[in-house]
Amino acid sequence: MFEINNLSIKQLFSGRILVDSLSLRIKEGDKVALIGEEGVGKSVLLRYLASGRLDPAFEAKGSFTRPQRVGYLPQEAPEAFLVQDTISFLLKDDAEKDIPLERYELTARFSSLLSLVGFDMDSFDESKTLSSYSGGEKVKLSLVKLLLRNPEILMLDEPSNDLDLGTMDFLSEFLRRERLPIIFVSHDERLLSSVSTTVIHLEQIHSRTENLTTFMDLNYSDYKAERTARLERQGSLARKQRDQFDKKMRRYKEIYEKVKYAQNQAVRDPITGRLLKKKMHALKSEERRLGKEKESFEEVPDKDEAMNAFFSEEVSLPASKVVFALVDVPISDSCGHVLVKEARLSLVGPSHIAIVGKNGIGKSSFLRELYAKNKERKDIKLAYMPQDYSEILDYQARAIDYLVPSLDKNEVGRVRSMMGALRFETDEMLSAIGSLSGGKKAKLLILKMIIDKANVLLLDEPTRNLSPLNCPEVFSLINSFKGAVVAVTHERAFLESSFKTIYRLDKHGFALENIQL
Repeated sequence: MFEINNLSIKQLFSGRILVDSLSLRIKEGDKVALIGEEGVGKSVLLRYLASGRLDPAFEAKGSFTRPQRVGYLPQEAPEAFLVQDTISFLLKDDAEKDIPLERYELTARFSSLLSLVGFDMDSFDESKTLSSYSGGEKVKLSLVKLLLRNPEILMLDEPSNDLDLGTMDFLSEFLRRERLPIIFVSHDERLLSSVSTTVIHLEQIHSRTENLTTFMDLNYSDYKAERTARLERQGSLARKQRDQFDKKMRRYKEIYEKVKYAQNQAVRDPITGRLLKKKMHALKSEERRLGKEKESFEEVPDKDEAMNAFFSEEVSLPASKVVFALVDVPISDSCGHVLVKEARLSLVGPSHIAIVGKNGIGKSSFLRELYAKNKERKDIKLAYMPQDYSEILDYQARAIDYLVPSLDKNEVGRVRSMMGALRFETDEMLSAIGSLSGGKKAKLLILKMIIDKANVLLLDEPTRNLSPLNCPEVFSLINSFKGAVVAVTHERAFLESSFKTIYRLDKHGFALENIQL
């Protein structure tokens, strides 16, 4: 049994409440989707529930009880494990300690669990370092590590990151049929809809000055529909109240001005003056009543998925422009191993193409190499969003300095307004990039593309750290883009909404793919 009793979590330096009075009980078979905008505290909450320990920057009140064996999957494997071999990662709990002798008995379960998670056995090597695997392979190995320990509850932070379509289908089916209680964070709406039985939604409302923590016994699809309908009703009522109030205020002001004018004209008529004074007194009472009525208005809904960002209308490419024309290009991994001997791919004009394929086949390597070889070209303005943001972001630099290196005052003011539209707080604008959430780093890269007026975008899993409530906004942004796009993605909703041309990459190269979405 897992139970939370009146739990609240506060960020100490800002005083911001991340979780407010959360209470729930999770039983066998429950699948709890933890959702919310980037930076609202989902990972903070999940880590606390998994370990019972909270970062000193936060304070918790309330309590929770959980089983002894918790299977916790962080967003990224700890850095200390990345340089260690596969068997050390799978069998160790602490990267700095030796493998306990009794743990070697677990190696007998490797094959069955690797098969269970769909890991390609040809890619498995106990002596390989964890860093040499693809992002999706790391996620699969992390799931094996959890399952080796026979957990009583699973807590998964973005388990769908970097998974190919086939493995996404496996993960969805695995989580659905698993009887263990599960709390998970994911940006993938299809995974959320197919797996969840319950939703915890963390929101920052009223310009991020207040927290709203919602727990609802509905799956994600039903919760989203209920929330959308509720916000529409609330918005409709709020607008109606304000329209009616504005009419009353206009009428009140008309009468007030007439009475005031009449008073000025009746200075020599005491009887009329007394009557007008009584009327003015009644008008003042009406003004106070209208003021109280305004205080009781339904609030205008504050949607956390609002993401006001647009590419300039000036950004475009001629229909005949050859952006890339690659013929018999080899694709190698970071260690220099050739994954694909001969790859051919062309991109002409403002085309939008997506690339899918199994984990480890070289999709990210291809995009990375494509950027390296073309970033200095003068005939296009190229922008790149890698899976690992540290490839192009200096985590020590301030966010605003990355967007406006010149620190021109006028430009800084304009860009800060743009950052505000993407719900960056002032302290986040001035903070080191490394301190931002994954979602805020993603938005930073999107803003840089917009500010630099890039006309060719290379996107490697661009939605992987964004809230599912933000993703439709990103889809719309890409759809409206008049330049060229090459995107690696396995998010079915993104493929369905934004790409008519999809290529599958395998060891033979690129081939047009007709994916059943």
